[in-house]
Amino acid sequence: MQHARTAPLLLAATLLLLSFLTTACDDQRDTLTPAELRDPNLEATDSRALDAARALWAADGTTNYDMRFNWTCFCPPEATTEVDLEIRGRKIRTTGPPRSTVALVGRQTIDGLFNLIEEAIDQRAAAINVTYHPTLGYPLDAYIDYDLRIADEELGFTIHQLTLR
Repeated sequence: MQHARTAPLLLAATLLLLSFLTTACDDQRDTLTPAELRDPNLEATDSRALDAARALWAADGTTNYDMRFNWTCFCPPEATTEVDLEIRGRKIRTTGPPRSTVALVGRQTIDGLFNLIEEAIDQRAAAINVTYHPTLGYPLDAYIDYDLRIADEELGFTIHQLTLR
């Protein structure tokens, strides 16, 4: 009779140990699966998230796309207005009505935005929040605060629309 009471406890302890070991082993991997990339609890400072997102983006192989993009920063309003960009190969062109030259200074490709995020991770920015597209991997938006003690040095961006060509 004593064995019947301890069996559930032993089973629970075994399952808990297996869960712990599986989690510990998963943390040692260098890359994430697309499903893991979509985990809302994944830390943006985890370079594995960036690597997985880049891999998803590269898997499509496209270098031709259009996007509507804007910076978020303590900058003149012209620098934060939405800009329509056409990327062909690795060359950037603006489309639509003429924009101020200030707004065009910081235009980026998806690869350039990945590099910006990587630099923030490498520099150990105080706060990094990134949302990646769940199937294509490109960053939908990002917010980087390099130093919490300094006001107005934060930088962010939003991709409002991206169309593959």
